Amino acid sequence: MEWLRVYGGGAYLFSRHPKELNPWSFQYGLELKSSHQYLKIVRPVAGANFYNTEENSWHTEISLRLGAEIESKETLWHKVQFLLGYYNGPSPYGQFFYQSHEYLDLGIHLYF
Repeated sequence: MEWLRVYGGGAYLFSRHPKELNPWSFQYGLELKSSHQYLKIVRPVAGANFYNTEENSWHTEISLRLGAEIESKETLWHKVQFLLGYYNGPSPYGQFFYQSHEYLDLGIHLYF
């Protein structure tokens, strides 16, 4: 099944600062890539990523992506993705991880 990728794993922080920081976390998700191309270069793509940390009482951080991928060997990059994203969970910015955020974003991802 080339159109589906499932992943997951856990982590333990051996060296923590501050020491009171809880060490365990788990990350898992999936990516979907259509096997059908449109105009010979465009295909729909989607992904979901979930992240749980002991520090945030195992509440689930959700990151979703949906968009289109363009593949071409004739450009500087061999693949570019245009994605709409959704995020709901703790702040991804270090010292603010106790603050919750929810937002939509747009992204352009270049693969060289």
